[in-house]
Amino acid sequence: MSGDINKEPFFSIIVPMFNSERYIAHTINSIVEQSYSDWELILVDDGSTDDSLEIARKATKSVSHKVKMHAKSNSGLSEARNYGMQYIEGQYIIFVDSDDYINIDLLSMLHKNIIDKYFPEVLVFDYAEFNDESNETGLITNFDINLKRYGDVVWNKCFKKEFYKKNNFEFNKGIHYEDTAIIHIIMALAKSVVKVEKVGYFYRRERFGSITSKSLSEEVNNRMLALDAFEENIRKYTQDTNIAKKKLNKMNYFLSLSWLYLFLDYQSISNRDNAYKKIVKKLKNRQIKLGIFNSRIPRDIVLYLIVIMSVECKLDFMIKKISRMRSLGQ
Repeated sequence: MSGDINKEPFFSIIVPMFNSERYIAHTINSIVEQSYSDWELILVDDGSTDDSLEIARKATKSVSHKVKMHAKSNSGLSEARNYGMQYIEGQYIIFVDSDDYINIDLLSMLHKNIIDKYFPEVLVFDYAEFNDESNETGLITNFDINLKRYGDVVWNKCFKKEFYKKNNFEFNKGIHYEDTAIIHIIMALAKSVVKVEKVGYFYRRERFGSITSKSLSEEVNNRMLALDAFEENIRKYTQDTNIAKKKLNKMNYFLSLSWLYLFLDYQSISNRDNAYKKIVKKLKNRQIKLGIFNSRIPRDIVLYLIVIMSVECKLDFMIKKISRMRSLGQ
């Protein structure tokens, strides 16, 4: 860091890692080689049993003055992120997963937008997927300038520390899809959000041993648990009676949409098992109905009505058709 060594960094980058020896050097290098240099890296080793920690030490040796490295017993990604938060000093926070990497110009792009847009509370940038085996970049996810969609993950966003800490945001412990449970709360409460028109993050698709490789039924259950946590968070973060109804409606809308998409993504479980029954019950829940209808987004309202009608009339062919169209992005 140039200048006063006691100066607070502009960015704090939190990277939790667990048995990431295959990827962590690549992840760290994408941070160390940033074109913008005013940052700190908080590495949280979540009880790794491989050589992740030693590899991380070697990868950060040249910038050790910018790195805070902490080791703790294994407790999961959520707790590792929350743990890292207590050590940040930067004005803005970025979360990076230990098997992904960031654009070499990401911090530079973010800094320019932060200054030009008068220090917004959240910034959103596009991301691309890359293949675990070949490292070739695949699908690129672009978000429009109006941010009607912004991705249900935290790693394609940058958060103002003052805003983040004021609201006491935390990741829910003990669940997968932990981002889904909190990100729509954060986005609804943010007073200023800026879209950065660049791909800033590269997400590893089909990592060996990752949760995306687990069984369908387990993944369905994991997503349901995340949505249950999302619903709990709506209650937790809206206890203040001054929360605007518009913000609450936005949270409930994304909760409703998430249950609807879960149903369509996993309609193949429609053998009427317990998971299927729970999802259908949720779709008919008053909170879910209100969330969709209060959004006043015709496309989503129509989709919801068609799905509910198809469920009631047992029109499985219609549900399968809608599910295929969604998978094709139509």
